[in-house]
Amino acid sequence: MENLFPKSWEKYVDEVKDLVKNKFAFAIQTDTHVDFDNSSGKNWSDIDVGHNVRIFAEKTGLDFFANLGDMIEGYPRDTTEDMKKDMKELVRRYTEGAKCPVLTAIGNHDNNHMWAEKNAGDEIPYNEILENIIHPIKNTSDKFVFSGNVAYYYIDFDKVRVIVLNTQDMDDTTSEFIIREKQIEWFKTEALNTDKAVIVMCHVPLLDELTQNKVKNSEKILDALYEFKNSGKTVIGGFYGHNHEQKHIVENGILHVGFEKLGTRAEVVIVDIENKKIITKAIGDVEKYDATIVDREFEF
Repeated sequence: MENLFPKSWEKYVDEVKDLVKNKFAFAIQTDTHVDFDNSSGKNWSDIDVGHNVRIFAEKTGLDFFANLGDMIEGYPRDTTEDMKKDMKELVRRYTEGAKCPVLTAIGNHDNNHMWAEKNAGDEIPYNEILENIIHPIKNTSDKFVFSGNVAYYYIDFDKVRVIVLNTQDMDDTTSEFIIREKQIEWFKTEALNTDKAVIVMCHVPLLDELTQNKVKNSEKILDALYEFKNSGKTVIGGFYGHNHEQKHIVENGILHVGFEKLGTRAEVVIVDIENKKIITKAIGDVEKYDATIVDREFEF
């Protein structure tokens, strides 16, 4: 295991262990865009990608870790078969031997539609995306609750329910940003049927101010979330990928947080439920590639 864990991550272990004591804590990677054979020429994925956050979660005692979508590169040079292999390999690295639940979401790159459109080829079918991104996480916990064979679900912890939505909610393609009525109804009647504090995660931000790509029907999800909060229950926040930037907005009293593209890095989120505060810790190769990530503080 140690030879799969980079030194750039090791130096954060003791600090994070101290930070997470008696707190609800998790790590987020998103928009990893892995391309293990480097056919894209961008060299965004190193050999440790996928192993790093799994091993870090075990070493520090995190409650879970998540990838919020765009796991694969999915650009015109990457054939569908290549991307299928990359998708399977990354999820295998996340889930094989994981000591805590692994959460995944579907992103708009994950069906490799850009390669398919340019080369008149086939996209990765939705059922294979489910099989290779969503289904494997079920082996990491017996607490996942799904509503059939879908890519949205929730999982309960002691004081928190984490709800993962699908912002590419189509049977035939994942390139459209939409949440359909069936998922909305499930969110209202099942996912929010709890007295626990709630976290919502998905690939594309639900709040228009955090993204250039509006999710159709996102306002219905937000309305239900506001109603949940106004009933006296706790919403910790919404956590998103897609836009490759650390940005946050509070709207109607609800925190919405965007995350950078993270593959050789991650952001640990430490939640103090009693005091309604969040701190985050940037870990890994923090200054690698074309951006940096920083530590953050929020209230909810």
